[in-house]
Amino acid sequence: MTTTNSVYGVNTYAGSSKLNQSSHNTSLNMQDFLQLLVAQLTNQNVLEPMDNTDFIAQMAQFTMLQSIETLSQVGNTQYAASLIGKNVIVAAYDSTGKYMQDQGLVESVNLFDEQPSIIVNGKQYNLASVMQIVNETASQPEEQASAQ
Repeated sequence: MTTTNSVYGVNTYAGSSKLNQSSHNTSLNMQDFLQLLVAQLTNQNVLEPMDNTDFIAQMAQFTMLQSIETLSQVGNTQYAASLIGKNVIVAAYDSTGKYMQDQGLVESVNLFDEQPSIIVNGKQYNLASVMQIVNETASQPEEQASAQ
C-alpha cells in the first residue's frame, strides 16, 4: 500500500514487514551478529574461554555501528525531503548507456528502498544523481558582469 502526503509529496510504503529488507542487502543485521556470537561460543576453547568483556565490547561496537547506519539513513531521508519543490539538475545513464542530464523541480520523494529517490519531471532518480541545486532567484555571475 502506498500513501502520499499531499502537503509534502513524500511517498511512504506501509503494510509490509519487509520495509527495511532488500534483496541486495550486504550488511550484517542483529540476527547475523547473534549467529556469529553463538558460533564463537560453540567453537571456543573450553580450557581458555573468552572473557565476558570481549562479548560486551563486541555487542557495544555492533550497536554503535547500527546506530550510525540508522542516523545516516535518517539524514538522507531528511535531505531528500528538503529538496521537494527545489530546482535541481540530475544526471544518470539511460538504458542505452548514454549520459543524460535533466533539470526541473523535485516533485516528490520515494522511500520504498533503503535509499530515498526523487521524482524530477516524472522520472525517478537516485538521491546520488543530484548534481546541482539551482537557485533561480540568485543572479548569475555573467548577469552581474554585464550589468556593470
